[in-house]
Amino acid sequence: MKPEHPLRAGPGLGLFLICLSLFALVHQSPAAETNSVRGIIPPVAVTRLVDTNTLAKIFDEVKTPFKYGVVLKGETNELVDCPSIFRDGAHWYMMYVANSNRVGYQTFLAKSDDLLHWEKLGKILSFTKTNDWDAWQADGGIALCDPNWDGTHALEKFDGKFWLSYIGGAKQGYETDPLSLGIAWTKKPAKVKEWNRIPENPILSGKDADAREFEKKTLYKSQIIHDEKESLGWPFVMFYNGKHKNGFERIGMAVSKDMIHWSR
Repeated sequence: MKPEHPLRAGPGLGLFLICLSLFALVHQSPAAETNSVRGIIPPVAVTRLVDTNTLAKIFDEVKTPFKYGVVLKGETNELVDCPSIFRDGAHWYMMYVANSNRVGYQTFLAKSDDLLHWEKLGKILSFTKTNDWDAWQADGGIALCDPNWDGTHALEKFDGKFWLSYIGGAKQGYETDPLSLGIAWTKKPAKVKEWNRIPENPILSGKDADAREFEKKTLYKSQIIHDEKESLGWPFVMFYNGKHKNGFERIGMAVSKDMIHWSR
């Protein structure tokens, strides 16, 4: 059995599709970036809305009514989560995270020929076991994957590197607060090798002076796309969710020119 469309068998598309919808709905034009202390980029009035018929058409195309079942399972006392899928050469690859015995998240890689049968390959983002901000949580997801529905699903290079964003935390446990966002890179994303974390990490944190109220406790999963038209004035756009002290979450947006320095 093979899926009608390759992405319909691939999990982990929910946040990505929400991000694309928000990207179309918001379409804000931010103010010019400066080299001064980072601050919130003020939006202007909404200039474009997606009509109801277009939204309904998108919904009908991306919904997944055919359920295949579990394609990758955790080991004993291991939770697996947050799959993100890309293509490299003749194979599909899944970046996913696992939390064993509720110690903390680490990031792994798996490979498939058909999106249905997966071979676990190994770890690519590990505990640092230090006093760093990301010592016991390293929950990664691919960045700059071809976002086109009928595209190549390949990863795009920037500055000669492939990129991911990840949730990091210094405490053990299951998503223990506080969590911040970091960036890592590699030159061979299909190889089981530790990715390189940038020294500027964390790139977004609830402790930042410009953190909004909804993101001061914890930051969660992020999705980074390359906006080739620079609709917002920046080539790289990140959507992420943050948690308020009352436990509720909201989605935020950040932009960057170099994948390292980000403005809310």
